[in-house]
Amino acid sequence: MSENDQRGLRRISTEQHLPVGFEQLPEEDRRVILRDLAAKQAEVLVDTTRAVRKSQIAENDLHVHNENVARLDHEKKIYSSKISAETGSGRIDMQVRGGDTRFVVPILVVVGVILLAIITVFALR
Repeated sequence: MSENDQRGLRRISTEQHLPVGFEQLPEEDRRVILRDLAAKQAEVLVDTTRAVRKSQIAENDLHVHNENVARLDHEKKIYSSKISAETGSGRIDMQVRGGDTRFVVPILVVVGVILLAIITVFALR
């Protein structure tokens, strides 16, 4: 672990966010303001960390999903895959469709011929 990595509790500096005239306030008011600032900064830090973690988890999930799709046997098969991932800034819905097009075209031709035959039969009645 490097020196820049910190674990556990961290000291939060509130001095750069102090209001103008802070020094002239009574000691009790200063203490209340400092406590509120520290609480708000801690809340922002927690929310930011949570959003970053969600994004990292979503990135990993999408990467694993893409690897699994790449490993599929594409010959004479059609596949459809859908995944949803929650990130720190929203939600990602990804749908992947694919397969062997040489397999799809003959199936579509056969279905088309059958539909034409059915239409012809009903038209000649």
